[in-house]
This record gives sequence, C-alpha cells and structure tokens, in this order.
Amino acid sequence: MADNLPLFHYGRSSAVIDDPDGAIRRGAESGQFDTRNPHVANSPALMAALESHGRLPVAGSRGGMSTTQIVIGVIGLALLIGGVALCLIPGPALFAGLILGAIGLLLVVVDVISFRRRRANLTMISQAFNNGWLSYAPARVGGVWISSVRQHSSHNNDREDHVRNNDVRFRYRALVEVFPTDGSEPFRFTSGEFSAPASHRGVPLDLKMMDGPLDHGEPEFNNGWTVARWVSGNQESATISTDLAKAQIRAALNAVGPRPGM
Repeated sequence: MADNLPLFHYGRSSAVIDDPDGAIRRGAESGQFDTRNPHVANSPALMAALESHGRLPVAGSRGGMSTTQIVIGVIGLALLIGGVALCLIPGPALFAGLILGAIGLLLVVVDVISFRRRRANLTMISQAFNNGWLSYAPARVGGVWISSVRQHSSHNNDREDHVRNNDVRFRYRALVEVFPTDGSEPFRFTSGEFSAPASHRGVPLDLKMMDGPLDHGEPEFNNGWTVARWVSGNQESATISTDLAKAQIRAALNAVGPRPGM
C-alpha cells in the first residue's frame, strides 16, 4: 500500500485543461477520438480507484469551472457590484466606483473568456476519455529548478523602499518519470511551470532543487509521487496537471504502485 507515500502537491490543476503539445486538440479535430482506442491504455484497478474518488476526466463541479476561475469570478462580480453601488452615491465616491467597476468588469470578462476556453477543452478531453484515448499512470517527480522569474515593483520614489518592496516570484519545472501500467518502459518528461512557496532567493521551502542534470533519479532529490496523464501513443503529451483531486491520486497510487524497484 502507498498510504505513506509522499505526494507532490504542486502543478496539479490547470485553468484551461493542460494540453502540452496540442495532442488533445489535434485528436479531436482529426477525428481520432471519434472511435474507440483499439489498445488497452490503463489498468482496470487504477481506473476504478480514480472513478470511485471523483469525477473523470476532470475532478470538480459539473459546470467544469476550475477553483481559480470561481474565485476570480466571485471577486470580479463583487467589485463590479460594489462599483455600481458607489456610482449611485453623489460626490467623490463616483470616481472610486468607476475604478472599482472597471476592475470588476475586466475580471469578469477575462474569467468568461477563460471559462469558455476551458469548456471547449473539457469537451475535447471528455471525448478522448470516453473512447479510451487517455492514459494514466504513477509518476515520480524529481528535483526542481527555477524556470522563470518575474519581478513586480511598488514604484516607490524612495530607493531603499523601492528595493525592499520588490516582489520577486519564482516558477519551477521538474523532471518527471512515468511508470505505465501496461508493461511498457518508464519514460520521462519535463513538467509545465508551477508555483511553490520559496525564499527571496528562489529556494523552495518544501521542495528539493537539483544540483545538476544527473540528479533527477537520486533518492535525495525525490519530491514525491503523483499521477500523469497523456494521450495514448504520444508520450510528448504527458502532464502532471491532470485536474485530478488529491483523493483520486492517493487512491490510484494505492491501487497500482509504486512497485519495488521504482
């Protein structure tokens, strides 16, 4: 059993359904997913574990909205309503109401666009899943590295405060090793970018950074386990941003792995 197996907690969800190399979009557009996959892509035990602990192919509400989209939508609506209310009050509040209303409207519009894109992708991935074109398997996440850095400044005129108030945000990638359940050889891929709590120098607080490119397989750089998803027959489409719930991942790992030697 894998009850005590450490899980990798980052990069599990995507706002618009992760499709790293466009394989899901291409498969839907070409008609590949219109017919049943002639090959068995998954372990029955793994699929039973996933299905018994949440929705597939994407966990969450029936509407298909991600948690981020729900939060942004609620905030946007609140700002929009608050802005309209302030605009009804004569005097200086009118200007503040216009600003709040504009910000709220922008958030709502961006959220609607994001949701429509996610719904379109959800339709395609559901078709792929229903006809057996999605593969799932245990995946071990190795050491991480900084993949990008973004700096946000406070624009304070005082130089000392300006430096102190800079907000540096680090994003990471990791090398992932997948262990297919159909007996095929393990394979590796580089994860998409994800955020994680870190020091001001970019050192993750609860993840292990690679010292070099050969450190991935070393036990001391293991950052935990998750479940990877890919389009059957296309390892380039592999991702750990599966939108599966934590309970589904834990159940899948308990059902099929890891096995001795992994």
